Amino acid sequence: MTQLPLANESPDGFQVLGRSLELPCGVVLKNRMAKAAMTDSLGNGEGNPTATQLRLYERWAQGGAGLSMIGEVQVDPRFPENPGNLVLGAHSDQESLRSLAQRAQVDGAHLWPQIGHAGAIGSRYGRSAMLGHDDRRG
Repeated sequence: MTQLPLANESPDGFQVLGRSLELPCGVVLKNRMAKAAMTDSLGNGEGNPTATQLRLYERWAQGGAGLSMIGEVQVDPRFPENPGNLVLGAHSDQESLRSLAQRAQVDGAHLWPQIGHAGAIGSRYGRSAMLGHDDRRG
């Protein structure tokens, strides 16, 4: 089995991952390592983060990720893509969301939500009404 070289022995191709990256919007990421958005299903079923989710995103930040993206953060609690999604809304536990943001941003990491609305697929989880793009026309 071939082992990757250590950081101080890395060829230039590996060292580029450790370089900071300034985005066109002015945000500077400490490196080029990112955790992609995905549905992690770790919310408490009411749209709020759990201790497990807080710790997981904190560990990714401590492990060196420059950016973590949380997938499928919903804006309408009536239509979750998954029962474990986070929800940003009037009934969200603001303190636990703040705690998630603080812990996931240790060591200079960024945390970005992937905002979503499940629309028609939201009915898979016990919703009787579906909402698609045509239903939102005014």
